[in-house]
Amino acid sequence: MDTNYTTCSYLLFFTFITIFLLRRLFSSSSRRDGLPPGPRGLPILGHMHLLR
Repeated sequence: MDTNYTTCSYLLFFTFITIFLLRRLFSSSSRRDGLPPGPRGLPILGHMHLLR
């Protein structure tokens, strides 16, 4: 019975690590590096003050 919990915990751990690494690998960080920084947002309001 204890082996099932250990196997399940290993499986969950490696699944989360795999998902984390795949998201990091396929993230669009190269596209973000080419853009200039955007305007600073205000806390809570964000960029709503820029909308008209």
